[in-house]
Amino acid sequence: MKSMDFEYVERRIGYTFQHKRLLEQAFTRKSYINEKKDAQSNEVLEFYGDRALELVITQKMSRYFGKVAEDGLYHSTKDEGDLTKLKVELVRKEMLSFRIRAMELEARLFMSRGDKKQAAFERDSVQEDLFEAILGAVAMDSDWDVKVLTRVVERMLNPEFYFKYGLDDRTDHRSLLGEWYQKRYGVEPNYQIERVDRHFYCKLKVQGFPLFKAESQGPDEAQRECAKQAVLYLKERGEMSL
Repeated sequence: MKSMDFEYVERRIGYTFQHKRLLEQAFTRKSYINEKKDAQSNEVLEFYGDRALELVITQKMSRYFGKVAEDGLYHSTKDEGDLTKLKVELVRKEMLSFRIRAMELEARLFMSRGDKKQAAFERDSVQEDLFEAILGAVAMDSDWDVKVLTRVVERMLNPEFYFKYGLDDRTDHRSLLGEWYQKRYGVEPNYQIERVDRHFYCKLKVQGFPLFKAESQGPDEAQRECAKQAVLYLKERGEMSL
């Protein structure tokens, strides 16, 4: 098995593993174990990581948006529908894959030769699996220490930023990004649209930042989602005023 830069990954996610092979397993796709028999795939870790993520997000939402008041009842500033929508947006494939790219972790996957030829690590679904597997590995290594899991989710996803500023699809992210881009670079953003079967894929590379990309059933929707990712990322890092 090829070596892994444990220090780089651990620094990115904010956690140091006691059992380093768990981290290797989180990065190991099922296709790879057909070539390396002593390896274990990350599929089961994905399952546990998905549950760990839901636990942390739900706990953080309950504390951020409400509290038990003096009357002994829990009062929330958001209703069930708003909370459900926000949680779904935070854990959806496009968000988790975007965060993996922002940490520059996707190319470190252990993959079969076939996967490498097909650049499987570039797929949103594969990057989503990696996010969940990393969190699952942390859960196993820390024996489900909720404080540890919360700290890692904060580093990998930064949910409170989205709690504060939201993920409102009514915002015209393309206009916001276009205006910012013009001021910074003097040109319009260069969205690259590609159609594969019935889906449209949009990519946008902003100098000095990770690749932003999205997919949808229409080119306009894909471009809007791509711009949305870029705007949220730039705002989170203070590059764009809120």
